[in-house]
Amino acid sequence: MQETHYKLPHITLSALVQGEAGLPPVLALHGWLDNAASFRALARHLPQVHLIAVDFAGHGFSQHRPKGVPYYLWDNVSDIMALADHLGLERFHLLGHSMGASVCSLIASLFPERVLSVSLIDGVAPLTDEPGDLPKLMALAMQQYQRVAQKRQVGYSRFEDAIEARMQGRFPLPDQVSAVALLKRALTMRDQRWYWHTDPRLRLASILRLSNAQVQSLLKHIQAPVLVCLAENGIATEVTYSLIKLVPNHRIDVKAGQHHFHMKNETAAQLACLINEHITTATR
Repeated sequence: MQETHYKLPHITLSALVQGEAGLPPVLALHGWLDNAASFRALARHLPQVHLIAVDFAGHGFSQHRPKGVPYYLWDNVSDIMALADHLGLERFHLLGHSMGASVCSLIASLFPERVLSVSLIDGVAPLTDEPGDLPKLMALAMQQYQRVAQKRQVGYSRFEDAIEARMQGRFPLPDQVSAVALLKRALTMRDQRWYWHTDPRLRLASILRLSNAQVQSLLKHIQAPVLVCLAENGIATEVTYSLIKLVPNHRIDVKAGQHHFHMKNETAAQLACLINEHITTATR
């Protein structure tokens, strides 16, 4: 995959790109605190498409949002649509994992005329908050934003220590190879120590989330065919399955593995077969 940078009017986004421009365009969107490298295993089995795996703002090598500007999920939608326009993509396929899957669902709902197909990996829709909880949660999030500037990173003396920390994170990775791929786009050496260059504000609570009713309304407006690939031991709940049922044209496939099962070579090959078939059918 080739390292690429796109200077948009409001932000510069980085991406890993594979395949010729004449092939079916696929915008691949990663999960929270991951980056474009999470699609490397899948990319090896997707030679028939023009794959553009994007680093979201604040992730990987993409630019951070300005100081004082929160990270909202729908701003990622604006970024990706600006990128599609920049690339001259009138219509395109979407591939998303976790948070990236949520962004894919939002794009497909808001801009149905632009989306040919959607492939979602262990994720479907944005997290929601109940309206009654809004005052408490919004106040908490704003307080976090005020304090984040005062925190200092300690860093790691060895790259291996960062790998171990990532392997033991909230969502374990399949192997060290996967961890190394992600960390090469997330760490910077400074003063003989390794520091995260992922924007620390991404770890803060969201100042504002959509309500469950709003998310349900959005999912009902998706027109493109949707393939939902879930991990047997992933993050899907009963709520996830109930939300999937709202998508008019969908099918579900469940594979063994955990949340990052798409980064494991064996599972990646199985998922790629499903995704290739889904894209081919939608392109006809």
